[in-house]
Amino acid sequence: MFLPQLVMNIFPDLNFKLKDKALTTSGTIDILAGSYNIEKLPKGSVPLSDDVIIVDSQGKKVFKESSAFEIKTGIRVNIDDAIKVSGQGLESHLFGQLQISQKEKQPLQLFGRIQSNNGTYQAYGQTLHIEKGKLTFNGPLNNPYLNLRASRHIKAKDIAVGIKITGLANALDM
Repeated sequence: MFLPQLVMNIFPDLNFKLKDKALTTSGTIDILAGSYNIEKLPKGSVPLSDDVIIVDSQGKKVFKESSAFEIKTGIRVNIDDAIKVSGQGLESHLFGQLQISQKEKQPLQLFGRIQSNNGTYQAYGQTLHIEKGKLTFNGPLNNPYLNLRASRHIKAKDIAVGIKITGLANALDM
């Protein structure tokens, strides 16, 4: 049995307008509650690169279907400490605000920030408390800026140990 990875209760307030083959979507989505279970990817799995050509069983190139409409999007997403994330050593609640934007003939973009609240992360055989956990989006969906810090205080030696990760997802500093 395959369980869903993401389950949410949302309150959408969306407007759709179709005019001259242009579909415009605007409004807000409030995320009231939810959970996301992070599962491990199968060993050896990687995303396909942009230069991959997919062919059918006869060797003919398969084309992606494109929409007959020009699409414009402007949707605000409000997350009020509503989503519980767990898996891969992470346990946390998330909150924040995002703006989903798309202009005609442009890719979908994401702007805003998601933050961690009351989170822990299992690393190096230790439970680390997430002191700072921020994902900031400034356009591309797949390359947010990360600013994460998790630590554990060892009272006997009066030291703090942990991890710090900053930078764009495709070029992290640790």
